Amino acid sequence: MTAAQLSTFQRWSILAGAAILLSLAMGMRQSFGLFQPSIIHDTAITTADFSLATALQNVVWGISQPMVGLLADRFGARYVMLSGVLVYAAGLLIMMISTSALVFTIGAGLCIGIALS
Repeated sequence: MTAAQLSTFQRWSILAGAAILLSLAMGMRQSFGLFQPSIIHDTAITTADFSLATALQNVVWGISQPMVGLLADRFGARYVMLSGVLVYAAGLLIMMISTSALVFTIGAGLCIGIALS
């Protein structure tokens, strides 16, 4: 389907859905800093561990974007976006149950970094 085949309503629906998805994903990501003191206290990690997970998240996000774009071209954006939602949820779950810096870094750094791309 090309852009010429879409109705005006469909175009605006796609734009609104993408804006909502981006706002939810980035809003959650940006709010991690607000919860840093609580996360550090509850998981017994250091500020350096939290910062490492956030830095790894940014690196993974940048490196995985071309591969995720390739998957979206091959299998369709819908399936890749739904997979991203599941990986993001898995990352949040891993962060929630983490008891060490390594597990927290896998959840916050690796999973959420891949999901954001």
